Amino acid sequence: MRYIVIAVLFAACSTTPAPNEQAFLALHKSCLVETETSSGSGFAINETQVMTAWHVVQYATSVKADGRTACHWSQLELHDAAIITFERPHGLRVWTLRSHDVTAAERVYISGWGVGRHWWSSGYATEDPDRINLPICPGDSGAPVYDKRGAVVGIVTARGHYAQHHCHIVPMSRLLPAIQGPPRHIHILSIDQDPASFPGIEGDDVQVTLELDPLLRE
Repeated sequence: MRYIVIAVLFAACSTTPAPNEQAFLALHKSCLVETETSSGSGFAINETQVMTAWHVVQYATSVKADGRTACHWSQLELHDAAIITFERPHGLRVWTLRSHDVTAAERVYISGWGVGRHWWSSGYATEDPDRINLPICPGDSGAPVYDKRGAVVGIVTARGHYAQHHCHIVPMSRLLPAIQGPPRHIHILSIDQDPASFPGIEGDDVQVTLELDPLLRE
């Protein structure tokens, strides 16, 4: 019964790209973000960092992107977006980030990991920069929404409340200033890690959560 439900969900979300879109879509693949209890989607913004939705990793004690283990992750201000950081270059394809919003009826695409498998879809921007006329599946949170040039215009945060083929995003134009500033909240996984040693972390206004091994808590 579980496999039937998954198949129905995926069929409801998926659309078949036109032949001339298939090669373009194949070049733009997001990564699978996994925690100990859930999964989502993400995309590399530089050689050592991946972006995803904050609610995907907010309560995690372990985060992986395409099987690579992260050393820490942080929320971008008050947005439902997070930066996952790795100690070494992750080797993932780095995406271009677009600084201006999409226009109404502009063609956009999604590359996500809905229902545990990678897929692509396409749709159109609406007059609301926070809402895209594009179907998503469970597991697409954190997926990049990008334009015909492959530049990310926003990050998926939720499915539309009243329409299956609408989704909510945080526009990249709103996230870029936050990427350049210090994170609001950061998770550290080792007692040996110094928050001040991480790029972009300054001052005393960063809330830190230290996830210690159970033996070290006693």
